[in-house]
Amino acid sequence: MTLIKSTNEKGKRIVVAVKKILAHRLYQNFFSLSLLQVTNYLLPIITLPYLIRVLGSENFGKISICQAFFSFLLVVTDYGFSLTATRDVSRSKSDTVELSKIFSSVFTCKILLSCLVAIITITFLKFWPGVQQEKVLYFFGFFLILGQVLMPTWFFQGLEKMKYLTYLNFISKFLFTVLIFIFISKKEHYSFVLLYYSAGNIISGIISLVIIKRTFSIDYNRPPWKIIWKELNSGFPIFLSVFSINSYSNVNILLLGVFANDAVVGLYSIAEKFLQVMKQLLSILFQSIYPKVCELALINFESVKLFLRKVGFIFLVSISLVSSILFILADWISAFIIGIKSDYLSLLIKMTCLIPVIICINIPFYQVLLVYDLKKRYSFVLITGSLISVVLNLLLAHSFSAVGTILAILTTELFISCGMIFFTELERDSIYSLRK
Repeated sequence: MTLIKSTNEKGKRIVVAVKKILAHRLYQNFFSLSLLQVTNYLLPIITLPYLIRVLGSENFGKISICQAFFSFLLVVTDYGFSLTATRDVSRSKSDTVELSKIFSSVFTCKILLSCLVAIITITFLKFWPGVQQEKVLYFFGFFLILGQVLMPTWFFQGLEKMKYLTYLNFISKFLFTVLIFIFISKKEHYSFVLLYYSAGNIISGIISLVIIKRTFSIDYNRPPWKIIWKELNSGFPIFLSVFSINSYSNVNILLLGVFANDAVVGLYSIAEKFLQVMKQLLSILFQSIYPKVCELALINFESVKLFLRKVGFIFLVSISLVSSILFILADWISAFIIGIKSDYLSLLIKMTCLIPVIICINIPFYQVLLVYDLKKRYSFVLITGSLISVVLNLLLAHSFSAVGTILAILTTELFISCGMIFFTELERDSIYSLRK
C-alpha cells in the first residue's frame, strides 16, 4: 500500500514537472515572439517621423499603397503555411526525415507561388495606368516577396525554436533602420525605402536556411509533383481563410487610394502603423499558443477550453490597457510624428484603438475552429467578412475618406468576432465528440 502511494506521489510530481516545462516553453516562445514582432514594427516606427519629414505625406502614401499591394500578394506565397506547416512540423519534431520532407515540399511550393506573384506584378505594372510612373518603386517592392519566401518562420514556430527568428529579425530591422538614416535624405529617394526594408529580410532568410541545414540536419530534396499538388490542395481552404483576413486588411489602403489623394493615404498609413503594432501583439498570442493548443486538442476539448480561457483573459486585459494608453497619447503622438498638431491624424489613431480589443475576443474561438479542422465554418466567416469589408470600403471611404475606412474595419472585425463565436457554439457538440 505504501509502495502504491509512493508511486502515485512520484507520478504526480512528474506530471507537475512536465506542466512546468510546458509552461516555461510557452512563456519562452511568447517572449521570443514578442521580441520578434516588437522589433518588426518598433524599429520601422522609429524611422517613421524621419521618413514623413524627409519624404512628405504624399510620397509616404505612395510607399504605403505599394506595400499594401505586395502585402496582398504575400498571402499567396504564404498560402496558409504559417498554420498548416507549423502544425505538421510540431507533430514531427523528433523525426528528421519527415521534417526534411515537410521543409522540401513547403519551400518548393513557396518558390513556385513566388513565380506566380512575379507574373501578377508584371501584369499589374503593364496594364494599371496609375502606377506606370512608379515602376521603380514596385520593382523594389517585389523584394518583399523574396524576403518572405526565404524566411522559414513556420519551421521555427513548429519546432518552438523562436529564439533564432528573434535574433535574425532584429538584425534585419536594425539593418533597415541604419540604411534609412544613411541613404534616405531627400524626397526623390522614396522609391528605395522598400528595397532597404527587403534587404534585411533577404539576408536573414539566407542565414536561417543555413541554420536549418547545420543545426537541425534538414536536407532539401525536390519533391515529386504529386506531393507538391497534395500540399497545395490540402492547404487551399486555409489559404482562402488567410487570404480573406489579409485582403480585408490590405484592401483598405488600396481602395482609399482610389478615393483620396496620396497625402490622406499617408496620414491613414501612420495611424495604421500603430494599429498593426497592436495587431502584431495579438499575432504573438496566436502564434505562441497555437502549437500548445494543437497538443491539448489531442487530449480533450476541456483542456483546450480551460487553457484558452485563462490565456485569453490575460491578453484581453493587456491589449485593452495598451489601446487605452495609445488613445490617451494620440494627440502627442500625431504632433511628434509629423512635426505639427494634426487633429485629423489624432482622430484616426483614436478610432483604431477599439479594433484590437474586438480582434482579441475572437482569437480563442478562431483557434478552436482551426485546431478541430472546421474549415467550412471559419472560411465562411472570413470570406464573408472580406466581402463585407470591400463593400463598406467602397461606400464609406468614398463618403468619409480615411475615417470611413476605419469605420469599415471596425464593422468588419465586429462581424468576424460574432461569426467565430456563433459557429464555435454551434459546433460545440461535434467538437466534444471529436476528442473525449
